[in-house]
Amino acid sequence: AFTVPGTVEDACRTLSAKGYHRQGIARGRTLLIRHPWGYWGNTLLHLGMVITIAASLFIALTQQRGVIHLAEGDMRYPTDPLLMEEHGLLAEPLVLPEAVRLDRLTYSFWPTYSLRQVASTLSFLSDSGTHETKTVEINRILAHRGVRYYQGIEFGHAFFVEVTGPTGLNRLFQLQIQHPEAPEKPGYNDFHDLLGDGHLLRTKYLVDVEQKSFDHVNPLLTLRLDRQGKEMGQLPLQLGEKGNIGPYSFELRAFTPWSRLIVVKFSGMPMIFFGFFIISLGGVLHYFTPPREASVHTAENGSTTVCWRATKFAELYRDELATLKKALGGEEHHG
Repeated sequence: AFTVPGTVEDACRTLSAKGYHRQGIARGRTLLIRHPWGYWGNTLLHLGMVITIAASLFIALTQQRGVIHLAEGDMRYPTDPLLMEEHGLLAEPLVLPEAVRLDRLTYSFWPTYSLRQVASTLSFLSDSGTHETKTVEINRILAHRGVRYYQGIEFGHAFFVEVTGPTGLNRLFQLQIQHPEAPEKPGYNDFHDLLGDGHLLRTKYLVDVEQKSFDHVNPLLTLRLDRQGKEMGQLPLQLGEKGNIGPYSFELRAFTPWSRLIVVKFSGMPMIFFGFFIISLGGVLHYFTPPREASVHTAENGSTTVCWRATKFAELYRDELATLKKALGGEEHHG
């Protein structure tokens, strides 16, 4: 506290000129506050945390997600089950609003053969017969009718192999294998019990039979059939070729690229962003605009006395106090 010349009103006018706002009179003291909005900082900070936590919990309980593997030209209907389907406790399994078809998959590599980009061109076909064509790629999310589509980094080639065998088996299988990491390295995939009777079909392929580049797609598919842990034989196939492993005949009829898409449906993200905004606003008010309080009253000896305090970080505002004393012409009060 320090005394100042002049009246209480004179001191209040000087403080107002320095950014202090009058808040009223209590017990004969006139209260003035600089940055009164700073009182809301702590409240907003915690309110933002509550909003963010509540929104995150809501998303976790209501989100729906799954995975789609599509070869070029393939259609995925709403009634088809999703791979790796997950949903929150308050949600049902995700059902896509309409059929999806992969029209084209494009991809590129860096000179080191690390993946540069993958993009899927999709057609969405409604029950009315209309369709929309959109593209999703890595780091570019596609939103369509409330569902978000993410391009996975997994892709490769799907091989259409016709298999004939005992017990009248005659079926065309689609074998999806992930793209190799380098031209000289094959991509692998195993298909358990694909043919029934406990058989394991192991597959691998090279993008280019000459193992020179990814630019030239002339794949070599190798099939290996195991039963009860024992190899029955291997068969290399190129497009149009056929051969036998044991009692089974295999023919490579076609191949085409396939793509992995991650589909997600959720709501509540705007509330998370709003919560972060409230947290940021509360942090700014709390740490950068702490209120400074000044009360002015007339002492018993008739002098005008000013009491000042900073609600927090008082050491940082010593210069402000010194400036106020100088402007008010104040002297330290020792009584």
